[in-house]
Amino acid sequence: FQKLVAVKRMLPHLADDEKFAAMFLDEARLAANISSPHVVSTLDLGRSEDGALYLVMELIIGVTLSSLLRNAAKDGQQIPVGVAVEILSQAAQGLHDAHEARTPAGTPLGIVHRDVSPQNVLIGADGRSRITDFGVARAMLRRTDTTTGELKGKLAYFSPEQVTDSQIDRRSDVFALGIVAWETFTGRRLFKAENPL
Repeated sequence: FQKLVAVKRMLPHLADDEKFAAMFLDEARLAANISSPHVVSTLDLGRSEDGALYLVMELIIGVTLSSLLRNAAKDGQQIPVGVAVEILSQAAQGLHDAHEARTPAGTPLGIVHRDVSPQNVLIGADGRSRITDFGVARAMLRRTDTTTGELKGKLAYFSPEQVTDSQIDRRSDVFALGIVAWETFTGRRLFKAENPL
């Protein structure tokens, strides 16, 4: 039996950092509880001989939404509206499935992705959109916490609550997906400046 997979590997020098290792394990635990055709599946978790942790994930042959947008802009074009609607609606379904994820015992996980951006929307050769990279996700059962004042994610896609360090929930992801939608339909960045802040 053979199957092509993607392996996300922690750099060996970070394996000794307990905080990074805990964040990496959190991502694996969270992602393993999300069952959706629109979220990249996590298949296994392990530790290599050099001590580095790794995730075995579903391999998506395709491109990121950011690559599609960049290539369309290079050619002076935009993604056709019908295609954009399909990509975004599937991404929204993946986010919804993540937001509704539960433990095997049925306890809601309360997942908030916190890094919804064109880089984290994959479009497979099969035409299906998938959300990826739950590395900065916040969930009720996480073992690691964000330090006050520590921002996680890409600033250009933050909700106001993320910026002000307020309590966030799934609406923050919906806000970010709204920014992604705006950029997909217009072919331009919504928030762009010399300084990210």
